[in-house]
Amino acid sequence: MTKPDRGWAWVVAASSFFAHCISGYFQWASGMVHIVLLETFDDSLLKTSWVSALFLSLKSLAGPLTGVLINRFNCRISMMVGSLTLTIGLLTTAFVPNIYWTFLTLGILSGTGLGICYNSGLIVLGFNFERKRNIACGFAISGSGIGFIVDFGGTYGDSFTAAGL
Repeated sequence: MTKPDRGWAWVVAASSFFAHCISGYFQWASGMVHIVLLETFDDSLLKTSWVSALFLSLKSLAGPLTGVLINRFNCRISMMVGSLTLTIGLLTTAFVPNIYWTFLTLGILSGTGLGICYNSGLIVLGFNFERKRNIACGFAISGSGIGFIVDFGGTYGDSFTAAGL
């Protein structure tokens, strides 16, 4: 365990910031993924939107599972489990034959993995900060906005330029 508010605790806060950058990127990019699902599977708007809704809702609903993982192991193991789950879900989504499998791979598996990573990134700050916990949490959560900005410039930048926006 590190000394609260000093030294290694700020490295942990920076790591949490980057975990939230990835989370923010995935939140915003889910709209682009929805368009790809519509084009790839040629299915209804309602059915494909449920995949994205499931993915995004599990970001918060994975909180109790994250708590169990952290109590049983620690924040580091929880973050690794979440990252592995997210990666496996995203990779298997690339090979699914129909929209129904995306409910499992992208919606549930990837959503749960993202939720574990997101919640672990917040909880770890509580273990490493006492007096400056508010500043550290604000810094870490601002990563979600940075992830949005990075995605906005990359994924959607050309679309908005072509539309004249």
